[in-house]
Amino acid sequence: MSNDEFSDVLKNNLANALQTKNDGALERESARGHLEKVRELLEKGADLHAWDDGALRAAALNGHLHVVSALLDAGANPAARDQEAIRWAGENGYDDLMWLLLDALDTDQS
Repeated sequence: MSNDEFSDVLKNNLANALQTKNDGALERESARGHLEKVRELLEKGADLHAWDDGALRAAALNGHLHVVSALLDAGANPAARDQEAIRWAGENGYDDLMWLLLDALDTDQS
C-alpha cells in the first residue's frame, strides 16, 4: 500500500470514528446548508437522531429547505423537542420549510 493510499484509509477511518462518537459534524453541516456533506455523513453512518434530531433542528433554524428535505427522507423526526424545527421555521418566516415539516409530521403520525 502506498503512502497516499494509507493516508486515504486513515482519513476515512478517522472521519467515521469521529462521527460515530457524534462529534456534531452532521448538525454543523446541516446548520451551514452543506447538502453534499450532510449526505456523505449520513452514508458514513452519522446518527441522524443525535441530540434530539439536532441536525434537522439546525437546518430548519437556518432555513435550509434542501437539507431539511434530505434529513426527512433519511428518517429525521419533525416532532423532536416538541416540534422545535417546525416552530423555528415558522418564527423565522420559512413558510415552505414549515409546511414541509408539517406534512412530514402528518405522515409520521398516520
